[in-house]
Amino acid sequence: MAFLFIQQKHYVSQLSDVQPTDWAFQSLQSLIERYGCIAGYPNSTFGGNRAATRYELAAALNACLDRLSDKFATKEDLATVKALQDNIALVTSVYAILNANNFGSNPTIFISNLQM
Repeated sequence: MAFLFIQQKHYVSQLSDVQPTDWAFQSLQSLIERYGCIAGYPNSTFGGNRAATRYELAAALNACLDRLSDKFATKEDLATVKALQDNIALVTSVYAILNANNFGSNPTIFISNLQM
């Protein structure tokens, strides 16, 4: 029986068998409250004194990495943001030129003058 992700707890204090004096309390608190990637059993216990299988450890590590990766942008996300920033900069520049040349917000006049 896996001790992870069965019933999500949002605070380490919700786990009846975890005490602030436990040697891994701060680590468990961070994993539950800061990252939201560790949970306990439906009976509100964590079972910290029981041995975990390698499968359970792999599942816990994977879940934490999944949660953490959701907090960071992918390369594609960053490329999209960069493209949007470039477009905003271009539009801002065009409007600055339009306003500096008294074309207001009518790009048609500006484009017509460029074509002459």
